[in-house]
Amino acid sequence: MSLVEGMISMAILVIGILGALQGILFASQQNSVAGRLARATSMAAQIRLGLEAQGRTKLLLPAGPIGNSAICIPVGSASATLKALTDGLDGSLVVGACIVDVDAFDNGAAQIDKLVGSYDFPYDYAGGNGPFRRVLVYLPSAAADTFAVIVSTKDTGRRIFVKQMVGLYNSSPTTGNGTLVNL
Repeated sequence: MSLVEGMISMAILVIGILGALQGILFASQQNSVAGRLARATSMAAQIRLGLEAQGRTKLLLPAGPIGNSAICIPVGSASATLKALTDGLDGSLVVGACIVDVDAFDNGAAQIDKLVGSYDFPYDYAGGNGPFRRVLVYLPSAAADTFAVIVSTKDTGRRIFVKQMVGLYNSSPTTGNGTLVNL
């Protein structure tokens, strides 16, 4: 075997090793993204369950996230940053739609009013610069209000979104189904 043949075979070996390492790096990035998406899905489910547990009536009270106009920001006056966190589900075509920054609400709300009362997320939120952001879009209607729960996480140069929807019936005896039971 000559020196040239040995150098060519070494170059082929190095290219193969670099290809294998690149594949491992790509797989690691994909696993990281999948882990963050799984966690974001879990967060969205917790918020959805919190909405169902509190019920429509309590959510619309002044202490709740929807009844307080300083917290539930109308779509027309929401900042571009807040609208971007909805990934296009801002409800701009629905009269009375508003957006709630769940992270900011849960940080300042009383324990009993929090949507996710026992979730400790100081590093996830970190003043809006953490890896996750949680927003809620409220879409009112006469019979059943729709809530879009949107949790996003950072990826390389973009945000990835997880969306879950929940509907809460109007149980009022005068304007709703008359049962007085939040479903």
